[in-house]
Amino acid sequence: MEVGMCAIDTMVDALVDRLRCGELRHTRLEDGSGVIVDLEGMQVLSLNATGLFLIERMASGVRHVDRLVGEMVAKFDVSEARAQGDVEQFIRNLATLSGGAGNNGDRPG
Repeated sequence: MEVGMCAIDTMVDALVDRLRCGELRHTRLEDGSGVIVDLEGMQVLSLNATGLFLIERMASGVRHVDRLVGEMVAKFDVSEARAQGDVEQFIRNLATLSGGAGNNGDRPG
């Protein structure tokens, strides 16, 4: 595993912990999209169906990027390379939420 993947897996671990302890909460909306609420940072982010799928998998305890990528490829019509890049970017964006691993002050756009 390369160094970058270790850092991403560490971010996933922190996000899973925050989801499981209730600091981050997510809700599925009727149209298949969702929202995630950062209670500590008082932020709300909208999620498309793919983002919601990833959040739900992490909330169920999935802690490794490789597994998230594999599950995303199985669920959606996407290549492994595309899924890898999308999952990593999604995790980086979420990790910038208040209190998250790797918080550097940037906010997801």
